[in-house]
Amino acid sequence: MLSRRILTLSILTVVVSGYLYFFNHIAGFIWVLSAGILVAMSAYIFEHQINWWWYGKYPPALHPEMQKMYLRAGAFYNTLDEAERKTFDTRARLFVEAKEFIPQGFSEVAEEIKYMIAYYAIMITFRKQDYLFNPYHRIVVYLHPFLTPNIPDQVHTYEIEHDDGTLIFALEQLTPGFINPTKFYQTGLHAFAELFTLQYLSNEVVADPESTWASLTEIGQKSRESIEDFTGLAQTNPVPVMIHHWFTFRETMLRTYPELYEKIENWIR
Repeated sequence: MLSRRILTLSILTVVVSGYLYFFNHIAGFIWVLSAGILVAMSAYIFEHQINWWWYGKYPPALHPEMQKMYLRAGAFYNTLDEAERKTFDTRARLFVEAKEFIPQGFSEVAEEIKYMIAYYAIMITFRKQDYLFNPYHRIVVYLHPFLTPNIPDQVHTYEIEHDDGTLIFALEQLTPGFINPTKFYQTGLHAFAELFTLQYLSNEVVADPESTWASLTEIGQKSRESIEDFTGLAQTNPVPVMIHHWFTFRETMLRTYPELYEKIENWIR
């Protein structure tokens, strides 16, 4: 990353100029020493801004192993043409670079997990300009379902903390949904569907929630209660589940409930 290169060069400049100034008594190097310290501090403080500017000019390539993962498990990814996949890859890489991934109960969040989470964010916003879901900058990953101060009485598999801009996932439920999305409910997709609803559909009202839930049960073969059991959270708004099912069971939804399919497609587009 550009910021680290600048930081490394500036530290080297500080070391060399400091040696020449303090030990060889070359007075002119005090300015070089001061400039090196200033640049090093700036590179450290503005690391994110520097890297983001650099990536905007020179978009980074997605690692081939992550592309293979998307091709194996990403039904949506496989519908894209070559140019669209390049856009998807770039956005996924930038999403990962923009977020802070925090492991809980293990040492480091693997790259595969980071890009698994990024996949959902990029997929759901692919037809939009804003795909970073700011100000949600932190992503916490647990191995298993968890308790939090906001929800201390019920173990759950995902959570969105709006006050401090944090997404939380349980890896035990996140991974199966990505690998086998028609069998396991995708908590990653659902979480970003909630954020998408908040950002783009805040005024959307489902006229007949009970009928909609019945339709969703038929489409996905998962009742509202089963989704609540899997996520550990009450699902009062059917809209995120509608979006989840649009991406996961598109053919079934189009065949059985074409008006519902078209409605959600207009949201996504």
